[in-house]
Amino acid sequence: MQINGSNGTSMILSSPSSPSPQSQSHQRLRLNPNTNHNPENYEDLHLEFNPCIYTSLERYLPASMLTVTRQLKVDYMKEILARYYSPQGERDRVQRHREYRQTIIESYQPLHRELYTMNPETFFCSIIC
Repeated sequence: MQINGSNGTSMILSSPSSPSPQSQSHQRLRLNPNTNHNPENYEDLHLEFNPCIYTSLERYLPASMLTVTRQLKVDYMKEILARYYSPQGERDRVQRHREYRQTIIESYQPLHRELYTMNPETFFCSIIC
């Protein structure tokens, strides 16, 4: 499954237990929830995350995933949540990288400060004219 990030990046998740012969690896989560779909109740399962999260995430599953068994949906959603919702997931890595880049930018000292204060019009016109 491919998920597009807010910064234009995309991640591909593969589903090890594909319900159909075609691979689910190229399907995307919906951008908007399917309000016509009644998600299943996951309260009776002992899951890593709150069952309400699974119920909410089910509304964003692709149409082909809505018709599979509940266990396949749970496995599929666990894979997504483990990667993006858990502290050691991809989301945390991206955030740490963003903070690292910001630290570098903040600590970078420009070599020639006069380049940031000069008027380019007067500089280039004096050379050309």
